[in-house]
Amino acid sequence: ALDEAHRERNPLNPRLRAAVRWMVARANRSPYGLATAELDLTRAGVEQAEMEALRSGNLAGFTEIERDALNFADQMTTDASTATDEQVARLIGTLGRERTVALVLLIAYGNFQDRLLLSLGIEGEPNGALPALAVTLDRAAMVEVPERLRPATAESAPPGPSRIDDPEWLGLDFDALKSQLEGQKARAGRIPVPTWDEIVARMPAGATPPTNPLRIQWSLVCMGYQPGLASAWGAATGAFAVDARQDRVFEESLFWVVTRTIHCFY
Repeated sequence: ALDEAHRERNPLNPRLRAAVRWMVARANRSPYGLATAELDLTRAGVEQAEMEALRSGNLAGFTEIERDALNFADQMTTDASTATDEQVARLIGTLGRERTVALVLLIAYGNFQDRLLLSLGIEGEPNGALPALAVTLDRAAMVEVPERLRPATAESAPPGPSRIDDPEWLGLDFDALKSQLEGQKARAGRIPVPTWDEIVARMPAGATPPTNPLRIQWSLVCMGYQPGLASAWGAATGAFAVDARQDRVFEESLFWVVTRTIHCFY
């Protein structure tokens, strides 16, 4: 459902959203992602000559703002922390806030999918790339995960190292980390954060807002500017939580490793 949301309903035009997905897959060296993106480019009317130019790194067939978006997708995949306020302001100035958030969500989804595919060694479909599959989730059909399929708990998992001795990991002490965090919190955001009332007013017809107002700023931004894409992502992560039942300390520690590696202050 999440794949279909981005490939068929992301508000970027079909050519641009397929090209963005291609740039992410190229940066990640994901054969499956590349093949899928090329299928969508072909469906969007991209000719073979333009496809060959794209493969060679030539973006001349795209408009200036499209090139900005494509280069941004590559940068956010390879070194996201180097993106600047000016870059995002330029995208917002031409794409608008809603489509800029859609672009960021598409880049995030492409990276999520590529890491899943690369981790599991899935390189392509047997008979070539496939269109997105339109499905409807039936929450009433959710089943309990059998015990044998649940991941190990902290108590049953084999013991790991007692401490990390990597100098890079030990080079930042708690006080320095706290100082950097306070500095980040003092910065102005790149996009206005909608209020909860604004989000409720923008929700699609028939959608039921959560009982309790959200306070997490990135959730407010996603739901405020792209409620459809945000709800698709929420359904995916919600299903993951039910199926995985991960030990919370392990889960948050893993999240910390990822965010520290990509220099994400969050």
